[in-house]
Amino acid sequence: MTAAPLDVPRIPPTVRLMGEDRAHVRDKVVAAYLAGHTVAAIIRATGRSMHLVYKLLAEADVPLREPRQPHLAAPRAKPSTLRFPEPPPGRTDWVPLTVDCDSIRVGDLVLVDGQTHTVRDLRKASLDKLLRFDRGSYRLAFREELPARRRATEGRPR
Repeated sequence: MTAAPLDVPRIPPTVRLMGEDRAHVRDKVVAAYLAGHTVAAIIRATGRSMHLVYKLLAEADVPLREPRQPHLAAPRAKPSTLRFPEPPPGRTDWVPLTVDCDSIRVGDLVLVDGQTHTVRDLRKASLDKLLRFDRGSYRLAFREELPARRRATEGRPR
């Protein structure tokens, strides 16, 4: 939308707008706003504050336009559960992982914080051992009944 040339009088900051002068400036500001000029452009042209321009528009009962929204990237849908690819062929001691809510699970037996692709079989691991991942090592944390624990902690803030 191309706006018409801005025809708003420049008002010194020491001048108090009253009576006919105020009505004249209000008509010019409203005409400029309805012609498609932004409030910022009207403020620059008049040399007065944003408060005065908005007050003049409110006095004239002009409906204000919605502010321009920033161009943000579209939000990505986060899958509730990620499944990593199967282990390389010929590796029987590795099992696939399931990632859920910033944690890695192998079945319902083990919950390990961190991210990786595959993990060794944990059924024989103990609590003292470190778990070796493709990218680093993490302490083990066993959960006997993960669904029961999830029910017990639901509704509590972290």
